[in-house]
Amino acid sequence: MTTAYASETDEVVLAVEDEGRGMGGLSPERLAEPFFTTRRESGGTGLGLHIVSSIAKEHGGRLRFLPRQDRGTRVELRLPSTGSVVR
Repeated sequence: MTTAYASETDEVVLAVEDEGRGMGGLSPERLAEPFFTTRRESGGTGLGLHIVSSIAKEHGGRLRFLPRQDRGTRVELRLPSTGSVVR
């Protein structure tokens, strides 16, 4: 996990990377859809990333999914460092 300040967008960035197999043919945009999961057989409901994405948006932020070919995925939570909350 890393944290950084993105001066070009005036955002605080919290990044987490995994070392899994990567996303294959999945579209990163689908990951935050409610009830989308690739792990239903192991108990996944598909709500976790949707909830995190919703909370980020309530605070004027966003989630970014950056797949790395056959090396896992980097997920960035980006929040404005200043300014008002977008509602």
